[in-house]
Amino acid sequence: MGEETAQKHSSLYAGTLAKGLKLLRAFDESHASLSLSELVQRTGLQKSAVQRLAHTLHVEGMLDRDSATRRFRPSHAWLELAYAYYWSDPIIARALPKLVELSQQIGETVNLAQMSGNHIIYALRLPSQRTHFAASIVGRRVPALCTASGRVMLSTWAEEDRWQAVET
Repeated sequence: MGEETAQKHSSLYAGTLAKGLKLLRAFDESHASLSLSELVQRTGLQKSAVQRLAHTLHVEGMLDRDSATRRFRPSHAWLELAYAYYWSDPIIARALPKLVELSQQIGETVNLAQMSGNHIIYALRLPSQRTHFAASIVGRRVPALCTASGRVMLSTWAEEDRWQAVET
C-alpha cells in the first residue's frame, strides 16, 4: 500500500473535507464557473453530496453563487488563501527582493516557478512593460516537461524519478 493510500485509511483522514477539496479543485482556467451538474460530472461525487458541499462552501465564503444562473465560481477567499501562502513561504520572501532587482536591471519579465509533483506552478510574476497577460500568471500549473524552467528543475531529480515524471 502506497504512502498516500495508507494516509487515506488513517483514522485522522477526514473524508468529507477531502470531498470538499475535490469540489474546489474542479475549478480551473477552463472551468471558472460550474453548475451543480457540472460539479457532479467533474468530481464524480454523488449529486446530494455535491449539493451539500457546494452550499456549505458558499455559506462559508469559498464559493460565489450567481442567483440567476445558479452557477458557482471561486470567491475572493481564494485570494486570501494565496496571500497567506505568500507570507508563509520562505522561498518567496527571500526571492522577491532579488527578482525585483533582476527585473529592473534587465527590463524583462521574471517568474518564480516551483515544483508541485511533476508540474510547475508559477508562484511569482514580475512583468515587464512589454508583457502580454497570458501564459505564466501566478497560480498557473503546467506539466514540468512543457516548460524550460520545469525541465531544468526535473534535471536535478534522480534518473528514475525523471522517467516516472515523463510517464505520468
